[in-house]
Amino acid sequence: MSARPSAPIPGILVVALAVAACGGTPATQAPTTAASVPAAETAATAPSASPSEAPSADASEEPASASTGGGRIEIDDEQFAITIPDDWNQVVLTEDDIDTIIAGFADGAFTDEQISMMKSAVGQGIKLMAFDPDASGTNLNVLVQPTPVPISMLAPTLKGQLEALPGTSGISVDTTEVDGEEALTVTYDLDQQMADGSQVKMRGSQLYVSANGRLYVVTVTLADGSTADPEAILGSIEFLD
Repeated sequence: MSARPSAPIPGILVVALAVAACGGTPATQAPTTAASVPAAETAATAPSASPSEAPSADASEEPASASTGGGRIEIDDEQFAITIPDDWNQVVLTEDDIDTIIAGFADGAFTDEQISMMKSAVGQGIKLMAFDPDASGTNLNVLVQPTPVPISMLAPTLKGQLEALPGTSGISVDTTEVDGEEALTVTYDLDQQMADGSQVKMRGSQLYVSANGRLYVVTVTLADGSTADPEAILGSIEFLD
């Protein structure tokens, strides 16, 4: 029997969506929501992982946890792999200093808001973030929590959690399977007010799956006009031995 979560499920779900919504620098940011997450849920230890597609280089030039290319990424300590578009920028979040990691990229690879988001994400259990440098707001993040949560416990509350967030509409919750494991997929539209007052339409896709004694939450947020395929990205997930 799967272990019950050590803290309320809603805290996990709210953080997952709040982080997903940050890619476009909305006027209402995640910290006020993230504060509701119990300490037990934010104490996950970051892995010492390296993307399998990261180019080989001297560590002083580009840390192993940063890459300006996509492809297949393995997070060994979390027994997880995913494939992202080839031209996306990726950062596997570890306990290393984020400023050192970002220094491995060319100037302008990430916005100030994206860097701030990555710094705050380390303590929330986010293990991977990736961004499309050509489409502001288009991003992916992988949240890993150390306690599995049965899909049957997530499904009844998930839609209500999403409906409570401003700007969400067209929410659909379905069961699926990824790499042989039962999973929950959520799709939704997101209409966000940006920090400069403008409105941006986005599409969100999330996958919730418990495997390897963990809960994985993978979120793909696409800015209006993005040609990335969220189903292909989520369908590429692998659980490593």
